[in-house]
Amino acid sequence: MFTTTTTYRICLGLLGAVSVRGDCWITPDIYGVVNITDGTETIPHAAFHLCDELKAVNIPASVQTVGSYSFNDNDNLEKVTFEEGSLLEYIGDDAFYACDKLKLMTFPANLKEIGIEAFCVSGLEEVVFEEGSQLEVIGHRAFRLCDTLKAVNIPASVKKLGSYSFSHNYDLETIIFEEGSLLEVIEDRAFKYCDKLKMITLPPALKEIGRYAFGYSGLERVIFEEGSDLKTIGEGAFYGNDHLKSMNIPSGVEIGEYAFDRTGCPECIFTPGATIVNCTYSQAETKGLRGTELVSSE
Repeated sequence: MFTTTTTYRICLGLLGAVSVRGDCWITPDIYGVVNITDGTETIPHAAFHLCDELKAVNIPASVQTVGSYSFNDNDNLEKVTFEEGSLLEYIGDDAFYACDKLKLMTFPANLKEIGIEAFCVSGLEEVVFEEGSQLEVIGHRAFRLCDTLKAVNIPASVKKLGSYSFSHNYDLETIIFEEGSLLEVIEDRAFKYCDKLKMITLPPALKEIGRYAFGYSGLERVIFEEGSDLKTIGEGAFYGNDHLKSMNIPSGVEIGEYAFDRTGCPECIFTPGATIVNCTYSQAETKGLRGTELVSSE
């Protein structure tokens, strides 16, 4: 008789998974450690998927790609170490999905992209990006539902935060964008349901905040840095932030429908160029769009 688990394993085989539970690309030693051979450039797709014996892995500097699903669903994986001088450029989709015991991840400076759901539903408490990070993209749902993640410093090199990238992180308290940030896009729902996120400072290079990007979060104050190049605040971007009462909105921005609905202040005061402090409104310049309505002081 086929069980749900049996069917799941058969499906993985048909999809080309390298390993099944108890069968690993490289067999861990008696301590659960794997030392990947120096000179290896790619860790294959699903190489250690469901490899229960694996507790720690040492990845040589030669590895450039960690394949999709490579460490997916490893219940006992506690430590991932990248050798100094790592050439790693890409961490594939679902690579460390549901690694419950993985608490700390230090990303090599050479890393360019973190794939879709790469660390989704993992046990991460801390992420560290090496000095001089070249990371450009944090993919869709990359750190979604990392319930114990409290703070993230995002490297200046990052240009895009994918949709749902940090959503449903109920303990996330602090997001810091490194000085000189090149961030241009925060995609839809990137920080939705981040209940403990009270304040955020957004860098001047930012051009677009996606739909419901901060929806139902705990924001009380939003700061746009001087010289902001923001063009669009998407539909429902700050919807449901019940205690949001302070914000400086760049002039010339287009504000989508419901962007400030159900915040701590009347929605109508959130207009282009407005400075709002505890729901007290002042307007240096009014220029832009609110919903479909042109707003201008000219």
